[in-house]
Amino acid sequence: MNRVSTIRLEIPDKNIKVEFTGDENTVIRDMFRFLSNVYPRLTIVDKIVYTPDLEDLLSAISPHIKISSGEIILLGEEAKTTESKILYLLAGCYVASRFGLRERSSMSVEEMVRRVTNISKKTIQNTLVDLVKKGFVLRQARGMFEISVKGIMLLSGGVEGEKTVDEPSPPV
Repeated sequence: MNRVSTIRLEIPDKNIKVEFTGDENTVIRDMFRFLSNVYPRLTIVDKIVYTPDLEDLLSAISPHIKISSGEIILLGEEAKTTESKILYLLAGCYVASRFGLRERSSMSVEEMVRRVTNISKKTIQNTLVDLVKKGFVLRQARGMFEISVKGIMLLSGGVEGEKTVDEPSPPV
């Protein structure tokens, strides 16, 4: 099983030495913050560079999924669209692989069929084709899919010009 590796990056800056430690997302995010504070012209780059923030993604998906022994469990399925179910499953795979709880960040169509109730394999396949066309999902190999950076952006807070994954309110 993959483990999340810790990266240590040192940047000598004039008379100080700056060190960043953590997973790759944390190190990259912290390094960009440091550089944009020290070198203000880089703030313009910071406006266009997107690095998935695992903390934001976890906050966004935690009400919708749980992970147990590498298995992704959907919560509140009846209120979700097929599209959102697939995106949450794949986001769960991404997170689980980042934490070393799952070997792959991808999921097969067959596994999705087992994880989602009352939706046919054909419906899942058709929805995946649409999600790939929209750029929210990547096809890795025959029958294997993973969430894209654009899909992570959508779940973490929206993509400019795209509607976020809205869930209908549960009946009161």
